[in-house]
Amino acid sequence: MRKLLILLVLLVLVACSNITSGGKKEYNFRDTYWGMSKEEVQNSVDGLELVVEEDRYNQNLVNLSKTDYLYYQGALDYGVDQGEDAIVSFYFDNDKLVSGSYGFDTNFNFLLSGEDIVNLVNGVKSELTEKYGDYEEKEYVDGLVITYTWQDNDTKITLELNTGIQPYVNLSYTSLDWLNSNEEDVEDL
Repeated sequence: MRKLLILLVLLVLVACSNITSGGKKEYNFRDTYWGMSKEEVQNSVDGLELVVEEDRYNQNLVNLSKTDYLYYQGALDYGVDQGEDAIVSFYFDNDKLVSGSYGFDTNFNFLLSGEDIVNLVNGVKSELTEKYGDYEEKEYVDGLVITYTWQDNDTKITLELNTGIQPYVNLSYTSLDWLNSNEEDVEDL
């Protein structure tokens, strides 16, 4: 009888913790969780246009069932009424989502100027710092590449600014479980 009462109390506590948190886990990247299949991700990314490369005969160059990536045209909204067009990427390992990113490239977005890049980096950096706290900053290639890194319980978030000949900004979210299980292969992520 006592064991049954303890079990009942534990079940009530678990149920209450789900209710107080809204019963929903916070997304890891956009409207997705780490570990989702490619099909689940494709079903969850409403409003994004899948980028499918085609040759001159309109034949797909990428077989979506065989690639580890999905690319979409999208945007990242940050701050108040600020946003930039981006390529939104999803990376899968064994059909499990392990990383996602926003790529801001002057090849894709011809309107992204030097001042826009600075505003983008500062705006995103401010928003991420507000959400995740302090960041770690590193410089590479004589200061041409700067990374800012945050971390929560499940995810490593990296904002990378490359100010070289072809400037770009990349914001990536990567599963810590996946990073830790692949440490040798992904040291520089």
